[in-house]
Amino acid sequence: MSSDRVPMLGHYARYLWYLMGGARTRPQFQLDKEWWESDYRRGGLARTEGEVELPRHLLVAALVRHYAPGGHVLDVGCGTGALTGPLRECFAGRTMRYVGLDFSEWALQLAAARADDGVGASRTGTVEFIQANFDEFRPQGSFDAIIFSESLYYAPDPARTVRRYLDVLADGGIVVISMWRRPSRARVWRAIREELREATRSRLVIRRRPAWDIAVYMRA
Repeated sequence: MSSDRVPMLGHYARYLWYLMGGARTRPQFQLDKEWWESDYRRGGLARTEGEVELPRHLLVAALVRHYAPGGHVLDVGCGTGALTGPLRECFAGRTMRYVGLDFSEWALQLAAARADDGVGASRTGTVEFIQANFDEFRPQGSFDAIIFSESLYYAPDPARTVRRYLDVLADGGIVVISMWRRPSRARVWRAIREELREATRSRLVIRRRPAWDIAVYMRA
């Protein structure tokens, strides 16, 4: 086995363990910035944000448009910006302010390029990307919708992570959470139910892909 094959196997084994067991509070068990940069450079998680998951992205965008027509959106853990296109389509002809937050600089470079390619989809509004750890970032302003799309289960304490962002949630605003169905996600849903009131929930199944739960929450 080649020497470069061994680190790659370790890289994906670490992620598989993470998916099965969920996040941990100990730093040595967390996926650090170096891991994320390496994965996106290899095209790892970027592959999961392609056209095959477009139905999920469209559903998330439609829920935001329906429940948060004000159009000020914070996407926490935005990855390569897969939601920017669907959100622009949903808010076409209306003003939309989108802020995407991610730990990986490499992912955000891909997100910026994707946003530039789709600039004609919405005549008004802004798109901004910020590199930061979502448990350290201090958001500014006010948002009608805060999205955690396949990101909240990376938080060691999901309830605490969500609470950090509620201060910038506008009156009547929503929190949208999308998570791939795994047993380890149950702890996340339990934690969120203690913090917020669930408005609606959907289960989305795509052939040859996992199922997702997508829920909209409001302040209790």
